[in-house]
Amino acid sequence: MVAAQVIACSASDRDEALALLDQEFIFSRGRTLSLATRFASALSQPDARLLATRNKDNLESILLLRPFEWITPLLTYRAAMIGLVWTHPKVRGRGHGSALLAEAAQSMRGDNIDFAVLWTTRAGFYGRAGWIPTDCGVLGHCRGEGSATGAPSDARNLWPVIHSLREAHGGERVRRTVANYTMLPPPAIEHDAAVEGGAYALIGRLGAHGYIYEIGGQPNGLPALWRSLHQRYRELFINVRRGTKHHQWLSTQPGIKWQDQNLAMWLALSGNADARHFSGWYIPFLDRI
Repeated sequence: MVAAQVIACSASDRDEALALLDQEFIFSRGRTLSLATRFASALSQPDARLLATRNKDNLESILLLRPFEWITPLLTYRAAMIGLVWTHPKVRGRGHGSALLAEAAQSMRGDNIDFAVLWTTRAGFYGRAGWIPTDCGVLGHCRGEGSATGAPSDARNLWPVIHSLREAHGGERVRRTVANYTMLPPPAIEHDAAVEGGAYALIGRLGAHGYIYEIGGQPNGLPALWRSLHQRYRELFINVRRGTKHHQWLSTQPGIKWQDQNLAMWLALSGNADARHFSGWYIPFLDRI
């Protein structure tokens, strides 16, 4: 185990960091579109920070810390998410990742962040650092009837409409502006969107596969919305919070197979954040990084 010195990436470090992250999360997996393209609004956010460890020649580990506001009916929390966590294979197991997490936690407490969240398959590693595993997200998968061979809808024109529908619904949510709808999590390479009867879906498209990042709005619009999506795509992957009216309605539709996600982990950082809330909080896929 070696001591790892953590730095905040400077402008000159940024290109090196993003190139390493692109190779790990995008290009080595046969994907296209850089992280700077997919997550432009998050990476350009003034208070987002890339933290890293480096030797004199190279960055050895990296993570992104992205603050956000979490709105609930009773309180608006200062929150942050951790993403794009990477350590060079040659130095894994030497404490670089742990040092980054510890520095990130210290930095967030200094900024009066109430809680943090991340998504991982390495629950044991983060659990040892005090993160709590609990996730109310579910993923649905089904076959559709379409081929998605034509051009996608003009999603950008629909984003202001969808934003208004989302804000009117209220409830617990990440504070967004319309600029945040440009986020395009992998593996999709195109934006798509649909609005029917006051219900909406935000979608990433990869060929005939549709990745529903968020489904919301008026539940009585769901039958028309679902018919539209089912006819548009050959396969659909649906991200949704368990137990919502949207999930309950979709669960009555034939052919959708559901599985729990079990990827979210949470860290309470102030007295405002009651860990009992974490089991019922859900960050939509579009807001994650």
